[in-house]
Amino acid sequence: IRGAIVLYEQSLKIKEDTNNIEGKAATLNNMAYWAGEMGDKAWQLELLKQVAQTISEIKNDTHLLTALHNLGVCDESKRLVYWAQAIWVGLRFQAPLTDIITILNLMYQVVPPSEELAALLSATAVYSCHIKGEEHPHSQKLLQQSINMLSGAAVAQGIDTQE
Repeated sequence: IRGAIVLYEQSLKIKEDTNNIEGKAATLNNMAYWAGEMGDKAWQLELLKQVAQTISEIKNDTHLLTALHNLGVCDESKRLVYWAQAIWVGLRFQAPLTDIITILNLMYQVVPPSEELAALLSATAVYSCHIKGEEHPHSQKLLQQSINMLSGAAVAQGIDTQE
């Protein structure tokens, strides 16, 4: 892995010298992956922050959503902040439905279902399925997953649901 990191660092230098911002972001992302594989979470987190910063420079919202998702996976202390930003990016810039539902579900899994945020996340998931799911090949599966989230939040918050 160390040898690959050296090659990635050389590649990063070339990308920076040629002002290849997309290539720089991809290289940083690959380095972050390998830093995580080596168990160096601090370096992985630093690299992922650089990825998000670099992607924000080129205004590639799909990649920014992914970078924010990865930051949330890596940094448990700020997980909800990164994922909330990813949801905002996804909703604002029409990200694929599966990406939005995935991040909403991840957030839902770490928020206690008795908190109001759980109901908001699940309602957003159901709404997103109704708005964006019309032509999605897995729309029914995603909608059912979202309804299950909403039902779980309702039950945890003492709301009587009629099935």
